[in-house]
Amino acid sequence: MILGTFLGWAVVSASADTGLAVFSASPVQLALFLVLGVLTGIAAGIRPARRAARMNALTAIAAT
Repeated sequence: MILGTFLGWAVVSASADTGLAVFSASPVQLALFLVLGVLTGIAAGIRPARRAARMNALTAIAAT
C-alpha cells in the first residue's frame, strides 16, 4: 500500500505538465483496501492450513 501510494504520487508529480496536478489519496479508501486485502489473504490461507494440519509431517517430508 505504501509503495503503491508513493508510486501514484510520483506519477502525478512527474506528469504535472499534462494536467494531472493534484494527488489525492483518501485515507478511508486506503484503509478499506487494506482490510479487504487482509481478509482475502486469511480466507485464501484457510484451506491449505487445514490440509497441512491434518497431514502427518513425516509422510509429507517423504513425499517431496
